Amino acid sequence: MSTPAIVIAALLLVGVSGASTVAAEIDVNIGESIARRNCAACHTVGPTQVHELPPTFFELAQNLATTEASLEFLLTHPHDVMPNLTMGADERAEIIAYIMSLRQRAR
Repeated sequence: MSTPAIVIAALLLVGVSGASTVAAEIDVNIGESIARRNCAACHTVGPTQVHELPPTFFELAQNLATTEASLEFLLTHPHDVMPNLTMGADERAEIIAYIMSLRQRAR
């Protein structure tokens, strides 16, 4: 399966969720910090609207197929060009919360 097909399949995947962190405990600012430390070498992490490959976090957030479950899947099942990240469930939940917060900023 090609990389785009894997990414699309992951974004459309429903019902996969490993995030067990309570929403009240998630800190979007910590998520941004973790993302800058772990993801910024390949992705634009900030709220830019410029199209890039790999997609910016803003682009991921604006895609209506992007859900917490699809992001959890992508972070726990890296594809061929994405490094295998070693993160705990709390770190993943905070990165996911940060990405999803970019959707709210655009509205």
